[in-house]
Amino acid sequence: MEAVNTTDPGTPFSDIDEVIALGIDWLETHQAQAGYWVGILESNACMEAEWLLALHFLGIRNDPKQAGLAQGLLDEQRPDGSWEIYCDAPHGDINATVETYAALRAVGLAPDHDALRRARRWIMAHGGLAGIRVFTRFWLALIGEWPWRHTPNIPPEIIFFPKWFPFNIYNFASWARATMVPLAILSARRPVRPLPAHARLDELFPHGRDAFDFSLPKRGAPVSWPRFFLFADRCLHLLQRLHWTPGRSAAIQACLKWVVDHQEADGAWGGIQPPWIYSLMAMQVQGYDLSHPAMHLGLDALNRRWSYKRNGGLHIQACQSPVWDTLLALSALQACRVDYHRSPAMQAAVSWT
Repeated sequence: MEAVNTTDPGTPFSDIDEVIALGIDWLETHQAQAGYWVGILESNACMEAEWLLALHFLGIRNDPKQAGLAQGLLDEQRPDGSWEIYCDAPHGDINATVETYAALRAVGLAPDHDALRRARRWIMAHGGLAGIRVFTRFWLALIGEWPWRHTPNIPPEIIFFPKWFPFNIYNFASWARATMVPLAILSARRPVRPLPAHARLDELFPHGRDAFDFSLPKRGAPVSWPRFFLFADRCLHLLQRLHWTPGRSAAIQACLKWVVDHQEADGAWGGIQPPWIYSLMAMQVQGYDLSHPAMHLGLDALNRRWSYKRNGGLHIQACQSPVWDTLLALSALQACRVDYHRSPAMQAAVSWT
């Protein structure tokens, strides 16, 4: 459908009315039988890359989704060799590009593959690995490409903080705490499932790993909150190296219980990708086998509703959005002066909500 510029004073009102009618018809046609609307929530290459890395970490080999996820990543590569974090972004993103590079190496692409050559050239031209974000550092640590001691320390003891304490988990958004709790388990346990020797990321360390500065970058003034948290992080790492972490085992078990208790009916956590994927890895680290019902349900969620195919590639949604899609659709219908009392679509949507 060709867009109509409604800000043009010369636009015929008949054309606008026609477009509105077509939009209403589209909404009514694409409404789910239960009464809601939900569209595909596109995100960025980190979604597919992290699932490929998670499959490696979980020991899931020859998964039928693997080839589709890899193809989806290759399809999304920009001409300059990078991957972006939103559609038609003016520049590529270092974190998405590094995570995708690692994922494609994990599934067997050689360093001289054209896509990886171009990606590596872009990574090196944009500062290499020195400026990657915290989550990317965690992912590289999980596959043995980054020292755990140079990732932020998330102590599992946070699970015991009372609700009046400033940094208790319930002071964070629901998706953030659902991400933080399994990450605390991984941060405490520091598991490593290394890439095979032929898939290591040595080429991203052109001067060797010994010459690379893995430390977290110093940000902020000498006396500032960023520097305070960096100092606190160093203290936590020191305590962990000295094995002076009383109550650590109980804290990990409490975090694990929280994770298991908060798995949702569809198998995911928080309705969003990060806590879902970290929870599966944390549970496995704590002894949950892939055949365990909770693990099976969590992995199967990807097969049922979270993934979609496009141009031969498989893509993963960051989350699902029936609530806000439905409310936006209802708002649009109301703005178009659709009579609620004569609209089965609106009545069904309100009933669903």
